[in-house]
Formats: sequence, C-alpha cells, structure tokens
Amino acid sequence: NMWYQQYANNSKHQWHRHTECNWSAVYYLELPSNDVATQLFDIPNNKIVHEKNIKEGDLFLFPANILHRSPPNLTNNIKSIISFNLDFDGTI
Repeated sequence: NMWYQQYANNSKHQWHRHTECNWSAVYYLELPSNDVATQLFDIPNNKIVHEKNIKEGDLFLFPANILHRSPPNLTNNIKSIISFNLDFDGTI
C-alpha cells in the first residue's frame, strides 16, 4: 500500500497502527518543522518517542505494529509525505 498526504495548519493523524504488514515508512517531501515529524508511542514506558533528526528528504522506516501519529501541524506551511507499508515473508 502506498499513499500521499498533506497536512495544512492544525491538521493531524491520530494514533494508529498497521496490522496487516511488517513495516511502515514515511518519506518527507516537505517538513516545515521537525516538531511535526511522525511520533511513535512507547507503551511499556507510557511515553512519546520523537526522532529529532528527521528532515526533508528522509525516509523513516519503523515496525508497523508500533502506535504512531502525525502530531498537529502548528506551522503555516504544508507538510507533505509519501507513506507505504512493506511486508517481508522471508522467501526470495
């Protein structure tokens, strides 16, 4: 699965996970601030994990079953991403 999404001012994507695949990925076409990069939720430690080194042009790959979200875009600039899911079954 692959999709494209844009986030205007105050738009967001709530906490969710992808259950029908192994990996999820986000490619950042436009990232007005690192504060609006994808966040993961660490359930055992009850805290948000935010990778501070993400920038435009980066591909962020993470296990699909981890809760994640796009926090509210509190900037006046558009955040644009291409996202996709990957599933590896071990066969060649």
